[in-house]
Amino acid sequence: EDYTTASQQIFVRVTETETGCFSFTSFDLIVNEIPPLQDGQTNFVCDLNDDGNASFFLPFAENSIIDDAEGFSFQYFETLADAE
Repeated sequence: EDYTTASQQIFVRVTETETGCFSFTSFDLIVNEIPPLQDGQTNFVCDLNDDGNASFFLPFAENSIIDDAEGFSFQYFETLADAE
């Protein structure tokens, strides 16, 4: 389901619980769009030593996930649960 979000000003009333004195303030809530991600491509590497191990430099895959990776940071996790 698609949602439309907009930036807005949020108003806050802060009350001192013992005296009942209060004050107001506000802040701007700025909603940024999420980056337009693509399903990552499958990347293959060769096991050159035939020992069951191979190395892959994960940042090589970044441009297959997002068109222009500049300005974004990437973190890598073994499971989705770890990423969340």
